[in-house]
Amino acid sequence: MARLVEGHYDHFRSINAQTHQKQSGNFVRWSKFLERSGINNKFLDEYEDRTKNDIVSAYLASIRRNENGRSTKTRLKGNTVSAALNHVCATFRSNFRRDPTLDLSGNRALQIQRQIRGYKKVDGSINHQKCLPLQVFNTIYQNKSSQRDSTLGELITGALFFGMRSCEYSVVKQERKTKLLILRNIQFFTNFKKVPRVHGNKKLLEAETVSITFISQKNNEKDHTVSMHKNKTSLCPVKIWASIVLRILSYPDSSLDLPVCTYRSKIRTSLIQSKEILEHIRTTVKVLGEQTLGFKAAEVGCHSIRSSFAMFLYIQQIRTDRIMLQGRWKSDAFLLYIRPQVAAFSKGLSEAIIHDTNNFFTVPEANNGQTHTNPHLFNLDVVTNPEDPRNRNANSYASHLNNNGPGANNPRVTRPTFFHLHT
Repeated sequence: MARLVEGHYDHFRSINAQTHQKQSGNFVRWSKFLERSGINNKFLDEYEDRTKNDIVSAYLASIRRNENGRSTKTRLKGNTVSAALNHVCATFRSNFRRDPTLDLSGNRALQIQRQIRGYKKVDGSINHQKCLPLQVFNTIYQNKSSQRDSTLGELITGALFFGMRSCEYSVVKQERKTKLLILRNIQFFTNFKKVPRVHGNKKLLEAETVSITFISQKNNEKDHTVSMHKNKTSLCPVKIWASIVLRILSYPDSSLDLPVCTYRSKIRTSLIQSKEILEHIRTTVKVLGEQTLGFKAAEVGCHSIRSSFAMFLYIQQIRTDRIMLQGRWKSDAFLLYIRPQVAAFSKGLSEAIIHDTNNFFTVPEANNGQTHTNPHLFNLDVVTNPEDPRNRNANSYASHLNNNGPGANNPRVTRPTFFHLHT
């Protein structure tokens, strides 16, 4: 019996509080919808699958129109509607009930799939937060108007070099899977030897590299360590993070277990909030102006730091695999942050298009105008070998778009650029 209780507790603890809150909140909304519809059974036990699908479809329409919603929006995005439905379905399964969106074949009903897909189609594109040019980070770092402004500048520019999420270097509203960094997670090295992290040790500022270990991330990666070398500019990752560590260690009763966003004023010690980071970035953007930057303050946010990290390295033609490793991406999802409208993105492309080597000769077809009794004999474009992964739905995990690529349902591999079949 004790192990049964522990098992239930371990299951509950495996999901963070934010997920529990969303799941319970969406099921409450589902229950209220059923009450307004005259349905008393929250799990639709007495209904057939077809009827359940119809009820779910009506619920999606209600969510789409934000009926009884907390916000003042008259229409919610398709992704929001889909997420709400997924939370309701999770509640069904956790209570050992059949998913109400399934049809007789055990798959999600086409009616539900098409309805959600239709919502997403008319929603238009997703507005990602704009990347910030280096000018913004320089302005933020050079702002020493107050001690707090200086602290915010160090955190923002320090986060840039590691492509950090806001919850990794500041306090966010809700609990996240990603853990907030503490001083113990930051190490400095010179000649491959660790530099002691103690109060007043100025050698930290002269270290060759800084390494940060991310204990837990949203992609379930654990203890991922990323290193950065010093440079000769004012925006040096080693000096910035050394300054952060030395400042916090100078506080009374400090230790290596303090968060990197710790700040002490004349009165008390507090933690920098993510909303302060957001306000500081937007204030700087307003000062520089839309005419200079090309975007408004409302178009940027805390995630702009991570977007800028990817954009800066991509513009400098750093290999995508290195960007993924440094930015801790498990896939090429970072490409979503690359902004083609940035002027530097297209630099050199016009010259590449009109390059002399683009004049080429096309060899004419040798069998032009001729026919063959066996059309497959000389046509190498026709694949007849069933083991060839170029065949649609062949027995190759990489051969189907559902299994690989950016739009995959279950991405595991990257589609190869070519395939050589040995016969």
